[in-house]
Amino acid sequence: MKDLALARLIIAGDGPSRRRLLGIVAGVMVGITVFLMLAAASQAFGERSRRSTWHQPVSTSPTYLEPDTVLTPATAAIASTTDYYGDRIITVVLVAATPDTRVRVPGSDVVPRPGQYVASPALAGLIASAPADQLGDRYGEQAGTLSDDAVEGPDSLVAVIGMDQWQILARQGPGMPPQVVTELVGYDYASQVWRIVAAIGAIATLVPVLLLIAIVTDLGAAQRAERFATLRLIGATPGQVARIAATETAATTLLGALLGVGAYLALIPVAARIVISSSRFFPRDLLASPAVIAATVLGTTLGASAVAWWRTRRAGIGPLGASRERSERPPQPLSLLPLLAGLAGLAAVRALSGSETSPMVLGRLLVGSFCLTMLGLLWAGPLLTSWSARLTRRGARSAAQVISLGRLAQHPRAAFRAVG
Repeated sequence: MKDLALARLIIAGDGPSRRRLLGIVAGVMVGITVFLMLAAASQAFGERSRRSTWHQPVSTSPTYLEPDTVLTPATAAIASTTDYYGDRIITVVLVAATPDTRVRVPGSDVVPRPGQYVASPALAGLIASAPADQLGDRYGEQAGTLSDDAVEGPDSLVAVIGMDQWQILARQGPGMPPQVVTELVGYDYASQVWRIVAAIGAIATLVPVLLLIAIVTDLGAAQRAERFATLRLIGATPGQVARIAATETAATTLLGALLGVGAYLALIPVAARIVISSSRFFPRDLLASPAVIAATVLGTTLGASAVAWWRTRRAGIGPLGASRERSERPPQPLSLLPLLAGLAGLAAVRALSGSETSPMVLGRLLVGSFCLTMLGLLWAGPLLTSWSARLTRRGARSAAQVISLGRLAQHPRAAFRAVG
């Protein structure tokens, strides 16, 4: 019997089978949509930071502007502060440079001279709509507009004002002290701590999404086992049944992944309206690269089909597989090792935090331990479920409790995935 004909018996058999497949497609679609949105957003935060921090130079040995400092074409003096218009906060960057300066302001073809300014698109629009004596006259003559490559988002209000060196020195108020710089370049994260927090946040958010995809591809496992047993009864070999399971999972996962990509692209304009820090996102910030999208679709499809094939082969479904109870193989205590290793790593980070250990080493250890702990929880979940069911069963006082706890002890993996 051909695999295609057998597959049609499984996939298009009846209404419940089709509803189960639709449920898998919908679940994978949601998972892929959320995964791609989170993956793109994690990259967008670093890019937004790089675009908005070029006026905040970070150096281990900064050169501060002094009264006797002599600027050259290769250097410029810069300081930053804040201004207000109503309840709107305006980032003001003060720049002093020689007429023939080679220092460039990101997003601008000109370096404003004293009495001139360059504004972000949002600020230029605000100045045009506000009375000149309330806002525009504060900064002088507009010499240009910053491009989107130099602002955090479409709502960012940034003004780069040209000044003389003595004017920047005489400036009083909060903000960055005047510094002498040779270039204006942003950075993705302000410190190693922020980089670690971003990595941990990405792991903590993406692991449940991956778990969702793994769970929905196993919907209707009992019904599917019954149909596979029927196929075995009419002559299908174990290899054919495994290939059919892999084909069914690959088809539904691929369809769900493609629909998820479409939903992700359609939701980008909506997600871009979320305000983080001082501005919304540019829609292009939330657009993942074609390589990431393709890898997500192919990886999910191939991974799900491979797991389905392996599980079906390992289950050993026979012609009478639907008529007898199948207990899962008991989880082994070795499944606790990743969790214990992750917890030990976190404890080591805590113990070494006051020592002379390099912050980079501690950061990598922290991220690796956290990732190992998250995956270890998933790996050890069935074992902990089995232990809990067996321990609680000793105190069962009714038939319903005995039956339910007994099934939990027999099927800890299915129970853990059901509540995962």
